[in-house]
Amino acid sequence: MIDYHQIELRLSALEKLPSLKDNDSIAKALEKSGFSRRDFMKWAGAMT
Repeated sequence: MIDYHQIELRLSALEKLPSLKDNDSIAKALEKSGFSRRDFMKWAGAMT
């Protein structure tokens, strides 16, 4: 069963997080944090 209240709370929390600047990409943000694209792809594959 879907808990819409929980979804609404999560979406509200995500909206409060800082967003990327228009000219930045996720790849650039990861590199600034010390992660490579390959590291991210390995992590994403493990999470799915």
